[in-house]
Amino acid sequence: MLAAVNGGWTVTELAAVVGLKRHAASKRVNFARRASGPALGVDVPAPLPVPERLAILEQPLGEREWFSTREAWQYADVSEHTVHNWLRQGLLPNTDRLGGSFLILRADLDRVTRAPRYNGRGVDSRALLERIQASAI
Repeated sequence: MLAAVNGGWTVTELAAVVGLKRHAASKRVNFARRASGPALGVDVPAPLPVPERLAILEQPLGEREWFSTREAWQYADVSEHTVHNWLRQGLLPNTDRLGGSFLILRADLDRVTRAPRYNGRGVDSRALLERIQASAI
């Protein structure tokens, strides 16, 4: 599991694939990190590090890969509550928490805003979660 996380998977995506609850998967990954040995002989390159929050916020908005919560709801043209609902529902899996606030990946926002709609209104979260889990396999 640690090799997959180091390869760029989020714990949420990995937990769904292996059939664990997120908390259990997180505990296993943290235990493997503490053991700090090679992950079963699998050499998976580490994901690119997330730049520091200040470095992200200094970049022009059009060039950023990561958005603050406020910038995310402005970029997606939805309300602030909608973005928080997407976070709570797990529709934005590649989210980092730095300094008490969220950084949201632009690709995740694009995927959610292009997602199928439920009765022409909001995002059909069930269908989108199924797509996320299917693409994680």
